Amino acid sequence: MQDDETGNYGEVLMQGFADGVMDKYQAYYSAINPWFSIPGMMDPNCIRTEVDIDIFNQQKGSFITTEFFNDWMRPYEMDHAIGGSLTTRGSLHLNFTMFRSHEIGEYTQKEITRLHRLFPHLRRSMEINEVLKVGTGHNQMLMHGLDLAGIGLIVLNAQENIVELNSVAETILHSGDGLSIMHRKITVSHPVQDAVFSALLAASLSNEINSNNSLSDWIFVPRISKQAEYQLMLIRNTNPTTMQIERSGAMMVLIIDPTKRKNLPRAKIQQRHSLTDRETDVALLMLEGYSAKKISSTLELSYESTRWYIKRICKKANATSQVSFVAQMLSELSLIF
Repeated sequence: MQDDETGNYGEVLMQGFADGVMDKYQAYYSAINPWFSIPGMMDPNCIRTEVDIDIFNQQKGSFITTEFFNDWMRPYEMDHAIGGSLTTRGSLHLNFTMFRSHEIGEYTQKEITRLHRLFPHLRRSMEINEVLKVGTGHNQMLMHGLDLAGIGLIVLNAQENIVELNSVAETILHSGDGLSIMHRKITVSHPVQDAVFSALLAASLSNEINSNNSLSDWIFVPRISKQAEYQLMLIRNTNPTTMQIERSGAMMVLIIDPTKRKNLPRAKIQQRHSLTDRETDVALLMLEGYSAKKISSTLELSYESTRWYIKRICKKANATSQVSFVAQMLSELSLIF
């Protein structure tokens, strides 16, 4: 795992390296790693070799002129490299790299293709390892609970960079079906909705939108596959302990894929906050992203009655608004599933 902003790394598994090689890398050479200077080179599923450095610089052999190669790689006979990021979380990358000597030669296109095929299996192994660690902290419990519910969660910092996300959100972004990740930021494929998302995100981060905004601020994102639209909701992180997320997170983005969303445990949600049957009906629709107007239409209630139910639900859950109720309920998924 390496941070492309600081160059620091951790949790390194080494095989075939002489003693002190990685210590030397961390002490100096991680900061001048040429791959980190190329935009997008550390994005997930991007397989890279030293040839990519030459292509980016538009000069064959430019890589072997770098200090990184001559002073760190070459002394250990690491003339050729291949690797990429299994996953990207903010500026952190879970990186997988292999080196080999000049005698063996450059990595071929066939080998690059094979590594592409191997990456999903490596990523799956990583996900299984994360599941085994669930329960070691509130953040992991939250992420696991949202995974069980089929809800994606992405945490952004004040620069709109991704600092955390759960496996559901990661799968959605990797699919590129309407939503993707580019340079640690969320990208919406549909140009109009991308503009809407960017404007709402900027306004939320600059506090131009009140923290008590209603669920009418859900954004519906069309998918390239023409399947049901993704539902996105922005929640400004005014209190990092609300959902037990990283304190560097300034904004939470919830993603619902209607084709994959799992049924929430109605009985447990009702019992947790002593809701009546009708209040539970309303609460579940709130968690589905319905506005008060749409809840009224779906349940055949007057708008005034719906608003009354919402106020009662929020009061019972000690939530100040629809948004804070949704955030609170989602934070409790690990407990009620």
